Amino acid sequence: LMFFMGGSAGPSSEPTRVEALPEPLADEEQEVQLHLRDVNGDGRVDVVAVTAAQAEGLSNRVFRVLVYHAGAQGLFGEQPAQVLRFEAGGLEAQVVDVDDDGHMDLAIEKIELPSLVGAVTGIEVKFSHLVFPGGARGIARKPLLSYEERHDEDSAIDLAVSRTLSHDCDGDGMADVVAIDLAGEITIRRVRAQESRLRGATWKLDPAPWKRFDVGGSIESLRVADYNGDGLGDIVSAGEDRLTVLLSVRQGRGR
Repeated sequence: LMFFMGGSAGPSSEPTRVEALPEPLADEEQEVQLHLRDVNGDGRVDVVAVTAAQAEGLSNRVFRVLVYHAGAQGLFGEQPAQVLRFEAGGLEAQVVDVDDDGHMDLAIEKIELPSLVGAVTGIEVKFSHLVFPGGARGIARKPLLSYEERHDEDSAIDLAVSRTLSHDCDGDGMADVVAIDLAGEITIRRVRAQESRLRGATWKLDPAPWKRFDVGGSIESLRVADYNGDGLGDIVSAGEDRLTVLLSVRQGRGR
């Protein structure tokens, strides 16, 4: 793993730091994604790695999320501080501060495909959105948000969506899910913090969109960031013949 530190003239032309990948990440036969974030709040950059065997056809495979806490000697210890295991046909991970508490959370989006036996009786695909909260000790082992959808062969096309969970769009202090589908429609779905006597603190993803924008964007182009400096997420998508920019306007709560 090579680091090219930035400066006033941009990144250095030669690596300023080189670290060997630990054995679980060095297997050339697997896919590896690295997210560099301070997940335990100690001021050091940690590593959240997502690994999976190479895909072979339309079947589920094992994904592992390995969390390495950086130390004085480097990014990687001898063993990961935490390992989460998922079985899915596809998985995307984001490391983001969902509730704006200063700690990075782990958001997992996964699609589970039916087994061969299950496919005989009817195709059912399960989509799940999970968020594991972060804290001073790192990522929690149980999710605070657990949302699930099931789709048959007629509605499976609804899963062809690009999603991101990164910014608060409605002003309630919780990041929201922004998505764009094949038709270019952009939707915002709220994530809400809840408290109950039985379950304690939980987070909930609204099943229906809070906002819809039929703007003809592109599923391959979705960016959410605070472009106008009001503290809320703004949305940008570029279609074949247009550039769509949705800027927030803070009026009490949200856009």
